[in-house]
Amino acid sequence: MRISTHILRSFGLCLGLACFAMTSYAQQALPFNQYYVVPQWYNPATIGNGEATNIFLTSRFAMMDIPGRPITNGIYADGPLSNDRIGLGAYGSYHTSGVMQRVQLGGAFRYKVPFNKSKNHNLSFGVSGGFHQVSINKDEVVVRDVFDPFLIGSNVQTFTGDVNAGMLYTIKDFSIGGGGNNLIESRVKYQGEGGSNVSYLLKRHYFAQMAYSIPLADRTWFIVPQVFARIVPDAPTPYEMSLFVNWQDKLWFGAAYKGNFGPLNAFGPDNTAPVSVAPSIGGRLGNQFVVGYTNEIYLSDIGSYTGLTHEIMVGYSFGKRQSQINENLMEELEEMVKQLEQQQALRDSLQNELLQENTARLDSLEANGTGQLSAEDREALNDLQNRMDSVESQVSEVSSSVDSVRQDLDGLVAQLVEAGVITESRVADNVDLATGKQALKGCYVVIASVKDNRYNDQAMQREYLDFGFNVIHETIRGWYHVYTVRVDNLEEALELLPKTRAEGHPDAWIRVLK
Repeated sequence: MRISTHILRSFGLCLGLACFAMTSYAQQALPFNQYYVVPQWYNPATIGNGEATNIFLTSRFAMMDIPGRPITNGIYADGPLSNDRIGLGAYGSYHTSGVMQRVQLGGAFRYKVPFNKSKNHNLSFGVSGGFHQVSINKDEVVVRDVFDPFLIGSNVQTFTGDVNAGMLYTIKDFSIGGGGNNLIESRVKYQGEGGSNVSYLLKRHYFAQMAYSIPLADRTWFIVPQVFARIVPDAPTPYEMSLFVNWQDKLWFGAAYKGNFGPLNAFGPDNTAPVSVAPSIGGRLGNQFVVGYTNEIYLSDIGSYTGLTHEIMVGYSFGKRQSQINENLMEELEEMVKQLEQQQALRDSLQNELLQENTARLDSLEANGTGQLSAEDREALNDLQNRMDSVESQVSEVSSSVDSVRQDLDGLVAQLVEAGVITESRVADNVDLATGKQALKGCYVVIASVKDNRYNDQAMQREYLDFGFNVIHETIRGWYHVYTVRVDNLEEALELLPKTRAEGHPDAWIRVLK
C-alpha cells in the first residue's frame, strides 16, 4: 500500500490536535465551561433537577489563533417527571478540529432519593449513554496526490458507543458528587486499504465535584466556590477551582482556574501541563431565558500559540420555574419561622427561670427574720445571684438571636412580594362578605380566589363557608378571596402561612389590606 509521507504527517498532526483539544477534560469529555448553569454535560445525576423543562445551546470556539481550531456545538434538553424523583434528558454535539469531526448523540436518566419533604436533602443517581461518529473530512486534507489509495480506499469514519454514570448528594446549600465517563472504554478504529488500521481508546476516567452556596444579605446574594477534578490512569489529573457570585439567580459572574488539562510539554519545554483562567458572566431574562459567556485565557506557554477561547450559552425553561422559586422561598420562610419560634420559646423559658430564681432569693431573705445572714446564707445568696446573672446573659443572647431572625424575615418579604406570595390592596376596595361592610385593615391568609364571573353562592357555601372560612370581595378588580384568618401584623401572618400550606392549602398566600 502506497502512503505518502505528507499524508501520514497530516493525519498524525490532526489526530494529535483533535485528541489534545478533547483532553480538556481527559479524552472525549466535552470541554464546556458553563457547568455552573449546565452541569448535565458532566454529571448525569443533575439531569432534570427542579420543576422546569430546559433546553440549552452551547458553542465553544477554542484556541482562536490556531488554524483548524477546535469548535464544539452542543444541545441539551432535560426535565423532571411529575414527582421530581425521575429526570430525563437528551443531548447532541458536533465537534470539529482540523480534519477531524465528531458527532455525539445520547440520552440520560436520573433517579432522586429525597430525605425530607422540603427536597433540599437528597441523593441522586444518574446514567447517560449514546454513540459517537468520528470521521476525517477528506475535503480539508491537503495532499500531493488526490488519488492516494489511503484516501480512496480507506474507511474514514467510524461509530462507537459510550456510557457515563454519576451521583450527587445535596444537603441544603452544599453538594458533593462523582462518577465516571467512558465506562465501557470503547475503541475508535479507522480501517485502511489492505487491512491496516489506526485506532485509539476512549479511556475510562472518573470525576469528583463539590460546591457550596454561601448565603449573604438575607439570601439575596450567594458566593459559590466549586471544585471539579478528573482522575485518568497514567495521566495528569485535570482540575478546576471556581468562585461565582449569584444575585437572586438572576445574575451570576465569576471565574475558574483550570490546571493539568493537557499533556506535558504540549506547547513548551517547561515540563508543565497547560493552565488557564476562565472568567464567566450570565443571567436570566425573566423566568425563561438564560444567557452566558465565558472567555478562557491560557496562562502557560500554550497561550502564545493558541489565542483566546470563547464560549456562548443560551437556554430556555418551560413550565413551573416560578412555582419552584415560590417553593424555595416558602422553605426559607418555614425555616425562619421555626427558628423564631424556637428562640422565642427559649427566651420565655429563660425568663421564667430568672423569675423563679428571683423569687427564691426573696423567699430566702424573708425566711431569715433576724436580719442577720449567716455565712452559709450569704454563700447561698451569692450562688443564686451568679445563676441569675448567667440566666440574664442567656436571655440577652437569645433576644439578639430573635431580633436577627426577625431581620432575616423582613429581608425575605420583598422576595415574597415579587413572587406573588404577598399581595397588597386598599382596604376601601374590599368588602367583608359576612358583614357586608368594608373589610378591616390587616393581613389575610388566603387559600382560594374566584373571579366575579365564575362566582356561585351555593358552591362558595358548600366548599368554604360551611367549613368556617370567610370571604372578602375585592370590588375594583372583581375577585372573591377565601381566607382562613385575619391578623394585625405581617410577622404573625408569615408564621401562619407555612402551617396553612401544610394543612392542605399548598397555594395559600397573604393579602395585605392597607
